[in-house]
Order: sequence, then structure tokens, then C-alpha cells
Amino acid sequence: MFNHRSKMTPLLLQTLLAMPGLAIARQSWENIQPAESCQHQTEALQGLLARNIPEQFRAYFELSVAEDCHSNIEKPYGSVSIVSRPLEFGNNKIVIIGNSGVSAAFGLNHYLKYFTNSQITWNERRFSLEHPLPAVDLAITSLDKFRYYLNECTFGYSFPWWGEQDWTRHVDWMALNGINMPLATTGQEAVQRQVYLQLGLTEEEIDSHFTGPAFLPWGRMGNIKSWGGPLSSSWHLRSIALQHSILDQMRSLGMTPVLPGFAGHVPDALLRIYPNVSYHVQSWLDLGFSCNNTCTILLDPRDPIFKEVGVKIMDASKAEFGTDHLYSSDPFNEMDPDSDAPEYISEVGQAIFSTMLESDPEAVWVMQGWMFYFAQDFWKLTQAEALLTSVPQGSLIILDLDATEHPQYERLDNFFGQPFIFNMLDNFGGNMALYGRVEDVVTGPAAARRHAPNMIGTGLTPEGIFTNYVMYDLMSEMGWSSSDLTNIENIEDWFTQFGRRRYGPDSGLAKDGLIRLCQTAYNCTIGNFHNHDILVVTLPSLNTTDYTWYSLHDILDSLELFVEASDSLRNISTFQYDLADLSRQFLVNLAPTFYQSAVDSYNHGMVDSLDINQETFLDLLNDLEKVLSTQKQFLLGTWLESAKTISKTPEEKSLYEFNACNQITLWGPDGQILDYAAKQWSGLVSQYYARRWALFFDWLALSLAQGEAFSQDVYYEQFLETIGRPFCSEQSNQTKFPVEPNGDIVDISREILQKWAGYVTP
Repeated sequence: MFNHRSKMTPLLLQTLLAMPGLAIARQSWENIQPAESCQHQTEALQGLLARNIPEQFRAYFELSVAEDCHSNIEKPYGSVSIVSRPLEFGNNKIVIIGNSGVSAAFGLNHYLKYFTNSQITWNERRFSLEHPLPAVDLAITSLDKFRYYLNECTFGYSFPWWGEQDWTRHVDWMALNGINMPLATTGQEAVQRQVYLQLGLTEEEIDSHFTGPAFLPWGRMGNIKSWGGPLSSSWHLRSIALQHSILDQMRSLGMTPVLPGFAGHVPDALLRIYPNVSYHVQSWLDLGFSCNNTCTILLDPRDPIFKEVGVKIMDASKAEFGTDHLYSSDPFNEMDPDSDAPEYISEVGQAIFSTMLESDPEAVWVMQGWMFYFAQDFWKLTQAEALLTSVPQGSLIILDLDATEHPQYERLDNFFGQPFIFNMLDNFGGNMALYGRVEDVVTGPAAARRHAPNMIGTGLTPEGIFTNYVMYDLMSEMGWSSSDLTNIENIEDWFTQFGRRRYGPDSGLAKDGLIRLCQTAYNCTIGNFHNHDILVVTLPSLNTTDYTWYSLHDILDSLELFVEASDSLRNISTFQYDLADLSRQFLVNLAPTFYQSAVDSYNHGMVDSLDINQETFLDLLNDLEKVLSTQKQFLLGTWLESAKTISKTPEEKSLYEFNACNQITLWGPDGQILDYAAKQWSGLVSQYYARRWALFFDWLALSLAQGEAFSQDVYYEQFLETIGRPFCSEQSNQTKFPVEPNGDIVDISREILQKWAGYVTP
């Protein structure tokens, strides 16, 4: 790694604490609270009620925030009372009073879930409301101060094309699930652009720095630059307006959003303005990107220019968006510091935090803890202690990002006393697979509270959403007083209640199928399954693997129960989606059977057998395409058209479509992060993955015919040339993929069972 560093006097913590900006730095996580008045939060709740409750029932719900909501910030941090009041004609009014808008919204959702068997998800609302509304007298309190939400990567894998309507619905969902500490990173490039222009950079220099919309998270974390860019003026204007809308709604409901801090990642051209500045050149995991897209510049936090630039950017952000005093900063995401010397690491932490305090004396640093797991060889106890103790106690919040599988608080001595949040990270790249860690979700947060008094919250940190909703519903309840939530005896009872909410009272067989999944697919027992081990969307080779922790019979049993239940549930949209998702999972878990037979046939020179298994495998992919085409959420066209819809010019339209397509396929110019964000979507399966597999089988057949060994390198180069790069080119995507579903999933799933169940060996 190239380093350019001038000699500098080390910053000592004692010196930092003596600085003027640090005199009031005792402000910590305990003092973070909603800025909006109690009355304003009550008014915002009326909008949430109108957007989410059927009109004929709205008058029977009364939501408000207690008038003294700001008077006590001690425990319990979140509290809500839910009481029914009798009305004439035997009806009830449900009166919900919280100590914040979020608490009241959580109370509403709890009542809907457990007293009316209704459900509001990311993209579905299913109500079972009838008069009289069930009587209730209940108080719920939060177990911790914070319920955190989002991952830096979610803004690339799920949100890049979202508009105000999408965000309004999603922020409502956050409030209904008790989330009060969401990450909010939209619009930061527009703010930085103005600062860089003021510093003397040109438009061209700035354009060559920012990535395209689908890759912004990794530009923000300093992993890459320029790929998929540039960002247009209309993008910047749109993102500023959108961030205002997002923050206004979050704050009005009593949330305290986390805004971007400054980590030191800057355009190359800033070195023209500050030729003597100390900096480091970072490279992301040696993934094969050229220096045009990586070799990013990280200002040395100990150099005074770091603070000068950082304060300008943070001040500009505050002037534009305001602040709730929570700031994210991750200078070393999947990239190690320049030195492992504890003194250096401590100085870096001190310098980053002092920059925050210079801009906001009440600042609290929020740090993703992913690096502590991802780079354990670097972040040993000594190095972690140096960073974590470089900031005053309570002014740094660690997100134990993947705590349900890889909790780092245990390894790192409870983060040396710094407060942390216990998170569930169950999705990487927005991939699609039935997956969960039920046992860890149910037991992990409680165990952490017992073990670590500095645990201050729970959270959800998926890289992508819209998969495995049941796990998010479950984890969202882990931050509240479970004894008051429901009378479940065990997790299977909870899944039974979830089934009633999702499918209605006649959900018996589907409920049984859910419980089967609870015991198998949703209770992962192997480590490091990151949803990337699905064979059909993995580059074919002679040793491609497919990992599962359950048997194919488990999925087949659940699918058979769902199909049997379909006569009575076929018109329920949530059931249709789950039936399609389960049918999808069955087919992708069956596919390795034919792949392995094809590879065995090749290895033994059995041409006819190779041909038969190739034909069967591709036929299965054709049926997978049919399943996926029945659901709007499983259509490639939905993703691509959402990207194109927000464009203002033909050039933007082409660029945004390329961004959307490249991210889910090659993820880079030549497959640098190939298939990381793979999706099993209609259109993508038939026009991309099936063609890639057909090319692979053709190469195997040709190798046998010519008596030559199969060459993975030659195959890969032909894939890139004929399928990989052309698929996302402007010329290739003149094809308009469907945006409306086609086919009846109930009929198709029955056909799937009849056709493929016999291949499951006893």
C-alpha cells in the first residue's frame, strides 16, 4: 500500500479532552432523545394512522404521545399503554398512549398483530378487523433505549431507486416495529459536492469521484470510486429533497436518525488543493478493480486538513438537514488501517471523534462493527482496545453488526465498556434464500443483556430486504418486554400466530408448513451461510457447491402442506407470495441433483447421460422462471423500470439501467464481485443464468467430443464476452422485461410438485 505521510506530533487523549470543543463532550448516548415536541409527534401519528388503517376503522383508534414525553429520559426508555374504551352499540375504541411517536406506533402494531390477527409488512397489508374491536388493557416497555435499523449496503441493494412514496411507507413500517434509530444516508453526495466546489475542485473532478446510484454505499465507505457514475445535477437535487422528506417523517415520529459523519474518504483531486496533506491509498480486498475504480484516498485523520475538510462537510450537512447528534463513520470497512500499532490506531480514533466534536459538541459516533468480525486477524484485542478506548466512554456506539451469528462483544471484552447494539444481519447482497437463525434470535439478545450491561439496543442490519419477513417480525419484538407481548410457550407457538396473521384463521396446513420451516430452513445450524451458496446463481464450474443445513425432504414437506392449503388460501396475496417463494426454494435445492449427475457424466465420459442431465437441469430452470413470473416482487423488470423511471434524460435512463443490471450480475467491469448480489428473478433466470448454464454444458460436451479437458478460464472469458457484459449493455437492454406478473402460482406449484417431487430420493 502506498503511503504519503508527513511527520506529525501524536495527539494524546489528554490533549483532546482539553480542547474547547470537548469541554461539553460528556453528552453521550444517554442524552439522545427526539427533538420534536410531544404535540408534533401526536400530530404525525394521525398521518400514520390514516396511511395504514382502513378508513372505516380509523375513528376507533386514538393514538397520542404523552404530554410529558420529554420529562424522563431514564428507563423505561420506550413505553406504551393500550386500553380499550367501550362505546355505544357494543363497540370499542382503542386508546394508545406512548412516550414517543415510535412507542405509540409499536403499540398500534402490537394490537393489530396479537388482538386482530392483522399484519403490515414491507409491501403488504392484511387486515382482519371487525367490530367490536377486541378489548385490551396492556402496558409494554422497551428493554433497551435503541432499536437500530439498516446497513450502509441496504441503500445500494434495496433503496437506490426509491422515491418519496416508497420511503413514506417504509418509515411508517419502521415506527410500527419500534425502530427509533434508523440510518439515513441519502443526499450526502450533494452536500459534499457543494463543499468540494467551494474548496476549488471542478465539476469534472467531482464527477470522476462519485459512483453511480447502485454503488453509492461502497463509494461512501471508501471501497471504490467512479464506477457506475457520474451523478447528474438532477440526481443531486432529487436526493436533497428526498432526504428532507425522509428525515422530516422520521423525526416527526420520534426517531433519532443516524447521519453521515466524516471518515476521510475524498476525491483524488483534493490532493491538488492540498498538495502537502498526509494520506493513504486504500485498495478493497484485491478484488481486481483497476485504480480507476479503487486506490481511493483516505486523508490521515491526524493531519489538520482532515479536520478542516471534515468539519466543512459536517457543518454543511447540519445546515442542510439538521442533526440528532448521531453520526456514522467507518474509515476501515473491509480495509485495514495503515498500521497495527496501538498508538497509531488510538490517535486515528481520537482525531475522527475530535472532528465530529468540532462540528457538533454533542456528537455521538456510531460505528459499524463489521470490521471486527471480517478482519479478526487485524483487530485483535490490543488493536480493538486502542480504537474503542480512544473515545470518551459513552460517546461511541458500536453496532455488533452480525451478532446473531458472529457476536463480537464476547471476543472483544464487551467492547471495553463502550455501549453496543445487538443486531441481526441475515442477508448479504439482497440474495434470495429461505434463511434464518431462530434460536439465535430468540436467545441471543437476552444472553447479551445478561453478559454485558453496556448493551443498549437491538437492531436489524440486512444488506438487502424483502426476504424472510418472518425473521424481521420476530427480531423486532426482541427489544420489548416479552412477558407482556404474548403468551407463547415456545417459538412454534409464535410461528403459529404469525401464520394466522399472514394467512387468516383458516391457515392450518400453511401454518404447519411454516412450523416445519421454523425447525429447518429458518433455524440455520451451519456457520457463514451468506445466501451466496445457491448453485443456480453461482458461476458454473466442475466443483460448484450448494450448501444447505436441511434436507430436500424438509422443503418438500413444507411445499406439500402449502399446496394442500391452497384451495382455501389461493386469493390471499401473502400466501401467494410465500407459496411462490417456497416453490422457488424447492427447485433451487433440487437443481444440484442434476448438476452433480451432469458433472459425474462428464468425468466418466458419458455423453448421453450428460445430455440428459443438462436437458433436465435447464428444464428445471424454465419451471423456476414460471414460478418467479407469478410475483411482481420476483420480476427483473420491476427493478430495471424503477431505475429508469426516475431518470430525467436519455443518458440518465441508460446509466441507471446499467447500474441496476450490473450490480445484480457482474458487480464491476469484469465480474470483480460476480454474483454477490445475485437475484432469482424472472427475466434474469431465463435470459442470464439459464444461458450461462447452457454455455457451461455446451463446453463440457465439446470437451468430451474433442477429447480435451474443460477449461474454466476459457469458459469464463466466453461467458463475459457473449453473456456477462452484453446483458447489461445499452443495446442488449432494448428488451423491456415485464413489470406485471403472469400465471397462477397455485396451479403452477401443483404442476411443480407433480413433475419434480419424484426426483427427491427417500
